[in-house]
Amino acid sequence: LHTLKGGSASYSVREVAAVTHQLESSISSLMEDPSSFDTDKWTKLTLQLKQHYNHFQSQVHELLGSTT
Repeated sequence: LHTLKGGSASYSVREVAAVTHQLESSISSLMEDPSSFDTDKWTKLTLQLKQHYNHFQSQVHELLGSTT
């Protein structure tokens, strides 16, 4: 997640960077206190990450075309 967050931020893919930051924070919280882990929040964030990444991927595809 850390690498994805940094790469996204470096290339101004802000939505992906923001969600990966939140996921990273959730992991830190889990390590500090496993009983406080919020599985619903984790699920919501992972779905958001997938949506934002897919949106980014479609924009890149529009600009660069297919790589296959």
